[in-house]
Amino acid sequence: MKRPECFEFAMDFLGDPEAAAVRAYVEQLEGAMTDARKVVCAAIRAVDGAVVLGIRHYSADMWDQINARKDGDKFLRRHGDDQGFVDQHSTYLTREEAQIVAAAAGQVPSCAEPRQLYSEDLY
Repeated sequence: MKRPECFEFAMDFLGDPEAAAVRAYVEQLEGAMTDARKVVCAAIRAVDGAVVLGIRHYSADMWDQINARKDGDKFLRRHGDDQGFVDQHSTYLTREEAQIVAAAAGQVPSCAEPRQLYSEDLY
């Protein structure tokens, strides 16, 4: 994350102790922002835990992966918790889990009631 030019300019007006405190706080915030989980793409999970990824569930790019695999049939007709998403750490998330992660990351609006995430919610 690139800091705005005005950040360094503002630091020049603070005394050393204040500038050090502000810098430490900003660095802490920047670290928290880079560590925040984000939903990155749709995923289909097979019974054995294998996963294929795509822009959307059963999108053309996902079908290319399924068709290229010798065991691609295991990804067909997957429903419920087996249609989900992955985060930036490759962790599989159900639609409900993904909704919570995406809302916390500001990728989608927060909802008063829990709901499921759909790939079109992300764009």
